[in-house]
Amino acid sequence: MRGKPQSSLKLREQECHPSLNIAMSTFPNTLEPLLGPTVESILHELEDIHPPLNPTPDESMEKIMYRSGQRSVVEWIKTRINEDE
Repeated sequence: MRGKPQSSLKLREQECHPSLNIAMSTFPNTLEPLLGPTVESILHELEDIHPPLNPTPDESMEKIMYRSGQRSVVEWIKTRINEDE
């Protein structure tokens, strides 16, 4: 048994109203919750977390080496992104 279509509107009435046909632009940062973070947003976050080093004389060599290792990963990502452009 076939039921009656849910919409009782005539075909002419079902057409999209002209005011609803507005072209909208989508910015990449609005897609992040849907698609996940972009490489650029991750790089920006890493830049904030691991800024360029300015070691001081009172820091241990181990701490300086550890922090420079973190920073080298950020620099590698930046270089890798620029290679693809």
